[in-house]
Amino acid sequence: IAAQEGHRGLAADLLAAGASVDAPCEDGATPLFIAAMEGHRELVADLLAAGASVNAPRKDGATPLYIAAQNGHRELVADLQAAGADP
Repeated sequence: IAAQEGHRGLAADLLAAGASVDAPCEDGATPLFIAAMEGHRELVADLLAAGASVNAPRKDGATPLYIAAQNGHRELVADLQAAGADP
C-alpha cells in the first residue's frame, strides 16, 4: 500500500524495519512494480537504491518497465532503462 500510494517515508521505515524490498503480492507484483504502475518516480528511485530487482516480473510476466510504459510514464520508463531494465 505504501508503494501504491507513493508514501516514501513509510516505505523507508518499512525497509529499515526489515521488510523485503522485493516482497511480492499474491499476483507477484513487487513494491517496485506497483510504484512504477502508479508513476511514483521518486519512490521507484528509492526502491532501486535499496536494491529492488528492476526486472522482477509479476506472475503474468509483466515487468516494472512494461507497466510504466503501458501507463504512459515516459520519464519513469527512461529511469528504469537507465537502471538496467530489460526492454
